[in-house]
Amino acid sequence: MSNDRVWLEQKYLSQITGDILYVGTNTYTSHYPTLIGEGTFESLDSCPERSRLGGSTSAAHHNVSILDFFPTKLYDHVSIHGCHGYMGHNIDNSCIQEELIHASSWVKPGGTFQFGPGCGYLSQYNEPFWTQFTKGLPFTEYEILHNKVETPNYIFWGRKLEK
Repeated sequence: MSNDRVWLEQKYLSQITGDILYVGTNTYTSHYPTLIGEGTFESLDSCPERSRLGGSTSAAHHNVSILDFFPTKLYDHVSIHGCHGYMGHNIDNSCIQEELIHASSWVKPGGTFQFGPGCGYLSQYNEPFWTQFTKGLPFTEYEILHNKVETPNYIFWGRKLEK
């Protein structure tokens, strides 16, 4: 298992409770709902194939793009992992900041936001790029809990500041 998936399973998902939206499904994410403490787990992916293979059967799953998702509630935790910095499977790197600002609006004040794009898979999306990128919106609305490369992904995790 890659370092980013070890981090996700052991340091992130196993430590959170509440209403969780996990964005970016695949076959290896179907057990993620069992890793969280108390709460509800929902997943989202824009790729029909990955949604079919990785959408949990024990939790709500949304097969829609980030920009087309308008939840009826706010979440305690939103994770967008493996959905940027890669190619294929409906991944759209042309509007990353717009997607993240929209997704950040789904997080309750005091809740957390986790972003894990590919780091170095596409040469322009390397560690210096993501380090600079996470200095802008929506990341400035968060207290940093974790912000570094966990190969092969860059991982930002922050707690949303109260306004």
